Amino acid sequence: MGIMRAPKKIKGIFTNQSKFLRAVAILIVLSVVAVSAAHLIFGFTSLLADSYPTICPFRNITGLKCPGCGIAHGFLALAQGDFLRAWNYNVLSVPLFFLIALYASKPQWVLTIFSKVNLKFVLLAVILFGVIRNF
Repeated sequence: MGIMRAPKKIKGIFTNQSKFLRAVAILIVLSVVAVSAAHLIFGFTSLLADSYPTICPFRNITGLKCPGCGIAHGFLALAQGDFLRAWNYNVLSVPLFFLIALYASKPQWVLTIFSKVNLKFVLLAVILFGVIRNF
């Protein structure tokens, strides 16, 4: 028998996923910056009108808000600097926006944070939020 060697390190799926997720995060941050610039330059104020139809299938079927309902409006409100309105659209939009912005600039920090957090707990908290927000 010969000497056993350790297998070569192969780039895994996580490397490609990390690059993709970082690109998505950067795209979201740039989109919010573009909306902010358009708001400042052209004075768009109707972007947050509540009269737009919803595209959420859960809300269209049940009439209830899912945990994600209002996040896009919350991001637009944050782009306009209105933290209170963003909070009122969806409480999760404020921390999620800053998490995405942090991931766009320092992805390793976010990955380190989430490696220490039990994602089952986070999922349970989001589901409970979805239930509580409808009462």
